[in-house]
Amino acid sequence: MRQAIRRPHCLRRGRIRLALALVAAAIIVGAVIGLIRKQPAGETPERPAPPEVAQVLPPPPRSAKSVTICAAGDVMLDRSVWRMIKQHGVHHVMSEVRDTLRAADITFVNLECPLSTRQGHAQPGGSLQFCADPSTVQVLLDGGVDVVGVANNHGLDAGTGGCYDTLATLEEHNIAYAGARPKGVEPDDEPTYLTVDDTVVAFLAYDDLSFARTLCDVDQDMGNALTQIKEARNNADVTCVSYHWGNEYQKTPTRRQKQLAHASIDAGADIVLGHHAHVMNGVEAYGGGLILYSMGNFVFDQRDAPDGRMTSAIFSMDVTVGKGIDLTISPVRISPQMRAPRTPTQERGTAILRGLAKLSADLGVELTIEGQKARASFATETAIDTQDTTEIAAVAG
Repeated sequence: MRQAIRRPHCLRRGRIRLALALVAAAIIVGAVIGLIRKQPAGETPERPAPPEVAQVLPPPPRSAKSVTICAAGDVMLDRSVWRMIKQHGVHHVMSEVRDTLRAADITFVNLECPLSTRQGHAQPGGSLQFCADPSTVQVLLDGGVDVVGVANNHGLDAGTGGCYDTLATLEEHNIAYAGARPKGVEPDDEPTYLTVDDTVVAFLAYDDLSFARTLCDVDQDMGNALTQIKEARNNADVTCVSYHWGNEYQKTPTRRQKQLAHASIDAGADIVLGHHAHVMNGVEAYGGGLILYSMGNFVFDQRDAPDGRMTSAIFSMDVTVGKGIDLTISPVRISPQMRAPRTPTQERGTAILRGLAKLSADLGVELTIEGQKARASFATETAIDTQDTTEIAAVAG
């Protein structure tokens, strides 16, 4: 309340204001006393309850999608390999490596021969027109092979009819394939999708040799392959591309191989699987992807030369989507007598891994050798995963 100004000429106005103020105060006090009387003794007036605050908890952690992919090199089931199969049965071929191959969720090899009866078998030292008996598909089944690449310079050795025979035999035995499609089905380079639990893995296969034509060749500008890789990237969690490329018996990739491999990773591939050199090349990491330029021979009957065409490896990749790839390499020695992959002696196995480690170091990758294994880990590029759809579209072209 504002006090009256005590001056003689306004004394009356001040008294009136004071009287009004006292009356107003009396009214307020009476109202308060009335409210208090309405409350039971010892209680205070009720206050409105505060609004409920919802408890916000962080979402439970999601387990990252993961898959184990196992890959090996060229598998040729004709010629001397066929002779050994007839003598010792189909199960001798993979007898020492099947456990490693079967341990993976998905196992891939390059099938370097048609499975058909349209022409005779090739003879050692003679024709290089391979044609394996369809019954040899049992070798793949025994090794736990889930998917094969058929885009290579021997894929049409028995003609397009022989290629279609191969696809029919693979389908009959529930083995997937990439690099060709049955007659009348297009395109031949359409991605093949395999699902492990809730993880989708895409496989594509191409031939990139200037002297050979298959049902699935890489264009000179790479446009057809890169377009399909982008499609696979949109539909799969992990994308693998198989290339039959490079030069035979050369241990370093060509400029064209590096360009194609890098462009494939840029387009969305996670793993590049290379073959045709018949010797192993090094491992390279690029843009969050893993490149195996050449996995060498795996089931073959070439001569035991110093260049390493009868030494090989099994490449096991534990892929955690959006995080990285853990690579484990197991050395293999192809028996010149049995024409089949075998576990090498410790000394020979260490030599195989050291040779591969040297080739990989030249490509910027350090392999750690632990006993009879070589290992490396690669972080997956996650930049695309965190971009919005507009940016993803721009990256994909």
